[in-house]
Amino acid sequence: MPVYDYTAIDAQGKARRGIVSADSRQEAQRKLRAGGLYPTGLREGASAGSESEATRDGERPASLALFRRRVSGEDMSVAMRQLSGLLGAGFPLLRALELMRGQTTSKALFRVLSQVCERIKEGSSLSAAMLEEPGAFTPAQAGMVRAAEASGALDTVMSGMADLMEQQQALRRKIMASLAYPGLMLVVGVGVVGFLMAYVIPNVARIFTDLKHDLPQATVILMAVSSFIESYWPLLLIGAALCWFGLWRSWRSPRGRPVCETALFRFPVLGSIMSGYAMVRFARTLGSVLENGLPIIRALDVVAKATGSVLVERDLVDVRREVGEGMSLAAALGGKPRFPGLLVQMAAAGEQSGALDRMLKKAADIMEDGVKSRLAMASALFEPLLILALGMVVGFIVVAVLLPIFEISSLIG
Repeated sequence: MPVYDYTAIDAQGKARRGIVSADSRQEAQRKLRAGGLYPTGLREGASAGSESEATRDGERPASLALFRRRVSGEDMSVAMRQLSGLLGAGFPLLRALELMRGQTTSKALFRVLSQVCERIKEGSSLSAAMLEEPGAFTPAQAGMVRAAEASGALDTVMSGMADLMEQQQALRRKIMASLAYPGLMLVVGVGVVGFLMAYVIPNVARIFTDLKHDLPQATVILMAVSSFIESYWPLLLIGAALCWFGLWRSWRSPRGRPVCETALFRFPVLGSIMSGYAMVRFARTLGSVLENGLPIIRALDVVAKATGSVLVERDLVDVRREVGEGMSLAAALGGKPRFPGLLVQMAAAGEQSGALDRMLKKAADIMEDGVKSRLAMASALFEPLLILALGMVVGFIVVAVLLPIFEISSLIG
């Protein structure tokens, strides 16, 4: 059903804004007036149903992927924490969501909360409304909320979901921060070398050419590379941009994502960090889902997409099938080389003790420590190697420029 962004005046003369679902513009206006609102502006937005359907099919339309704002993890964790507090204070669910919508400064979160409020007014449950917003909520979160709706502990579950998101974001920020400095050094280094080769070296090369003197082999190589870059730098930039765009499209496409992930997981050091990150997300999310009362089969269904890895998701489809056939979770995970032995052993201990959720969370904490240790090691190793490589390139340029100058000086002397 189409949705409309509206601005309106209520009976007290206060300005209101929000989203209303309606089949037509006229019906949207009638709905607003029936609710005591007098519309001053009405604009059709993106259809929620079409977006959800495209996301479930595995490929988001390019226009939505490029231009539609997503709710940040920080905003969503804060929203869940606020909802937990409001529900714990005795506010009804719909009223709590409307209060949050009125306080948020994020346009993306405002849209999501408006959509959820509209669906709840139409009779949907919170978990069903969350499933209709796949860009904001995961199936695992919707599954935990569904279990909480049945048990009546929605405020507690929301607080737990906020804790889970904050832990995942902290690890993600740690990874990004560790990669940011080496990445910046690499970009700056390549930019400086490119500037020298495209603008500085050609001017020096003209001086050497005018002297009509035999040049050292290093200088000849440097001049050839510099001439190539000077002549074809627009094509090189276009080629680099096309390669980057191709990788980005492959990463987002259903067929290309598994190939990219396979190559990434096999990359030295970085591959173990990214696969470890996926394992941490899996273990922690599965532990949280089980803690909130979902059966293991349903939990594996909703957790599969929460790992952020299509390769892990494929393995979990097989694990879910084997567990459904009567195999233990530990045995099913042990049959997949991608899952580390620590996780398998902790799952086995959890199944034997009847505390699978706690053991999975403990395994996630241990694996997270391992990921952080590998990050520290990679950062300590990569930074000096990068400095050494850039120093060798700059050193070669300096030597190649100075050698003919020294030879000419000796001839003159």
